[in-house]
Amino acid sequence: MGGVTAPGAEARKRAADGRPVGWRHLRRRAQAFVWPAVRDGDIVRAARERLLVLFALITGLGGTLSALNGLATIDRFPVSTAVGLAGSLAILAVPVYFHRTGAFRRSVWIALTLQMGTVVLINSLNGGLLTVYSVYLLAAPVGTGLLLGMRPALAVGAAVTGIVVLHAVLLPQAGILPPGPQPQPWQGNLAFVMVMMALGLALAVGAFHRVIDRTSRQLKEARDAAEAANEAKSRFLANMSHELRTPINVVLGFAELMDEEGLPPRTQAHLKQIRNASSDLLAMVNDVLDYGRAEAGGLVLEVQPFDLLAVADDLRERFQPLADHKQLALQVTVAPEAPRWIHGDALRLRQLLGNLLANAVKFTERGHIALDIACPDPQTVPLRLQFDVTDTGIGIPEAALPTLFDRFTQADASTTRRFGGSGLGLAIVRTLADRMGGQVEVASRPGEGSRFRVTLVVQPAAAPQAADAMPGRAAIARTAPEPAMAMPAAHAAPAAAAAAARPGRILLVEDSEANQHLFATGLQRAGHEVRIAGDGRAALEALQQEPFDLVLMDGEMPVMNGTDAARAIRASGAPHAGIPIIALTANAMARDAAAFRAAGMDDFLAKPVSLRQLQEKVAEWLQRRRD
Repeated sequence: MGGVTAPGAEARKRAADGRPVGWRHLRRRAQAFVWPAVRDGDIVRAARERLLVLFALITGLGGTLSALNGLATIDRFPVSTAVGLAGSLAILAVPVYFHRTGAFRRSVWIALTLQMGTVVLINSLNGGLLTVYSVYLLAAPVGTGLLLGMRPALAVGAAVTGIVVLHAVLLPQAGILPPGPQPQPWQGNLAFVMVMMALGLALAVGAFHRVIDRTSRQLKEARDAAEAANEAKSRFLANMSHELRTPINVVLGFAELMDEEGLPPRTQAHLKQIRNASSDLLAMVNDVLDYGRAEAGGLVLEVQPFDLLAVADDLRERFQPLADHKQLALQVTVAPEAPRWIHGDALRLRQLLGNLLANAVKFTERGHIALDIACPDPQTVPLRLQFDVTDTGIGIPEAALPTLFDRFTQADASTTRRFGGSGLGLAIVRTLADRMGGQVEVASRPGEGSRFRVTLVVQPAAAPQAADAMPGRAAIARTAPEPAMAMPAAHAAPAAAAAAARPGRILLVEDSEANQHLFATGLQRAGHEVRIAGDGRAALEALQQEPFDLVLMDGEMPVMNGTDAARAIRASGAPHAGIPIIALTANAMARDAAAFRAAGMDDFLAKPVSLRQLQEKVAEWLQRRRD
């Protein structure tokens, strides 16, 4: 049985491998043969390739059918019938040659030569070109003009003209052509008409080709310019990210240090405003970067099982203090029929709903805000989940609804001055909903509030074994929660720095003096010993001089940047070659994180980073190193 394949086993294997089976596979192969795909976005080139294949197939099939039809008279015209059949079959082979070699222009000339040569030879063998079959020659300049352009079409038109003149005047006078039908008066007119049509068609189709070719070049130039502009925008976003995140990190970091100093209440109130304003600025920077990533296709969804109730509870804890501050009622509920565990990207779902809740809090002065999660048809798989965010805020005019989800758009210009914001929050919401295969709708009336509904189609997931250990959270998330007093991450007052359980020797590689002082102070307060290097080369020298437990490496630095320094450390072969390296940088794009890991760095922290985050990350890697 080992070498025997049961009937249908190969088909089942092909289906399991994702390969098409049977006639569908053949149909796709035939379609790809007759209709070559567009490559590199060049539609005009694909059109010419398709036209070449169609020209060869139509001409070859037409000639083959004519030759087969002439088999009844093969005893009278054996040579011409054989020539017609052989030439037609050779033309049919041109698409095969083109697909195997990719030589477009050569394939065109082969097809044209075979087509013209077959027609001329058949008619010559039968006593003259000026017969009804000679009109087939007019296909040559037309095909040449469409496929190759003006000059080749004129050359072929001139060749057709020469052939016609040769057969109409020179060869009959010289007695070279074999005996054929007696010349007719209309043959001279036919010769003249064919000459005019050959040249006229060559000019007309060649001119059309020239227009299409010029348009194609202009489209390519426009596409290249757009791609260059998009690349320039990406570089601008990366530079802006770095330049803005560095000072924001300093402001937030030193505000965190000052908050631990036991300042007077009035000073603490001022400090809170500084921290809140800095957090709002950071939120706008993140919006711009997120939208830039989404536009460039850089937002990658990580689909895995997650706890929907935990996401709802996290959102409640995040926005409850903001609602309390404005004396708004916040209600987060999950319908009992909604599944607790689903497949999806919890981070992006939290971001999508967080943007809607942030807008609801921002634009609501009195009343309530609610997040309701429902599953209208729990018996149908995949499941359809509805996320409704409602508020009693200022509402949205009907005229503004069609453009509400456009980038840099708000319902009224005055809302930007009154409430702030980048105008990208709802654009990101729509982008994320689209990426998740869902949709977002809005219903609103000015002065009465708004309701945003996000509908997603998801697959239920099996609950992990550890889920049974946290029933309390699920109960909270499925009921109207009591007000929580925890501050959200963006505005929370930092806890005092806890002493590290196992202090270590840290090499901080950072070119900004403000960040040097900030990070060094935060690490020293946790009990670590810190040495500072101002660039990558100084870091290499420090590692050669004394041992360290961990390296915190900035990305953009003079003399030698962080990625080059990390590569040099890993390639050194010295005892410190395996030291943990954490990227600590304001370059927050996804491709930046990938570049840092490719250079040999072990982890990544994007500025601005809280001192508590930094201390926890350092403690985690020191523990790994010692274990």
